[in-house]
Amino acid sequence: MIYWISKGLKLKGQFGIMEYILLSVFLIVILILGIFMLSGFEQLKTRGSDSKESVAGNILSMNIITHSDLFTKKDGQLDDSKLQGFVENSCEDFEKTVGQQACVEIEALLPSAREDNNCNAGNYPECNKWTICEEVCTSRGGFRILTLPVNIYRSIQDRVDLGILTFKAPS
Repeated sequence: MIYWISKGLKLKGQFGIMEYILLSVFLIVILILGIFMLSGFEQLKTRGSDSKESVAGNILSMNIITHSDLFTKKDGQLDDSKLQGFVENSCEDFEKTVGQQACVEIEALLPSAREDNNCNAGNYPECNKWTICEEVCTSRGGFRILTLPVNIYRSIQDRVDLGILTFKAPS
């Protein structure tokens, strides 16, 4: 009889140890999952703040373009002769002015927009699209794109056209 009592106590002790081991494993798994979830949330938060800073930098660059005397004539109107000068210059000059590597397309819409005519030295007054740093647009993929309506002063015709400024910054 003593044999049966000691065997029952032994089994009871083993079940108790197994319960503690199983409980410990579940707690460790829950802790590890919690750590992974918290680190994932922190990563998403960091990406979101980086994205906000990037968009703020792009907006600042667009403000430089639309308000700087290097690009505008007066009253925030982009001057087509000044735009033509940036089209013909290197990207380094534009990058120094704006503060980041980017591609800018300015397209005049109405009334002169019959078809897309990229501006160059040969067709300057009779064109309606200026692309500054075109090699940035063609050499990279993945852009953050911002657009803004602008007024374009056509100096030779002495008129103002409506246009769209498209700012493409590599992401």
